[in-house]
Amino acid sequence: MSVANDQLDGAVRNNAEWCKLACRTHGSPGPFADGMWINRGRIPRFYLSAQTITRDGHRQLKLIKVLTRESIRAGWALKGSFASLDLRSLGFTVLFEAQWIILSPKKLSTAVSAEPR
Repeated sequence: MSVANDQLDGAVRNNAEWCKLACRTHGSPGPFADGMWINRGRIPRFYLSAQTITRDGHRQLKLIKVLTRESIRAGWALKGSFASLDLRSLGFTVLFEAQWIILSPKKLSTAVSAEPR
């Protein structure tokens, strides 16, 4: 795997950990399972109910189908971190599309060393 892919995988995992932490502070952290972070409980406003954290779309799709049948709550949202799952057949619609932005370690080092002391 390339350095950029490693960085992207790290950014995705970090984002899911952030969501879990935010939800934990509201009493509902949610587990990691089958390449996803899932929250079946109450979530803070503007947070999502699930996020893909690996590129294993087959396992994730199976779990999303189960979650959809469970009806964890009306209007639940899912972040497809790698934009690789087509979930229209399960009733999902795209809310928005985005890209991950990665700053190389060299550029980060340059930016940090240029900060005023």
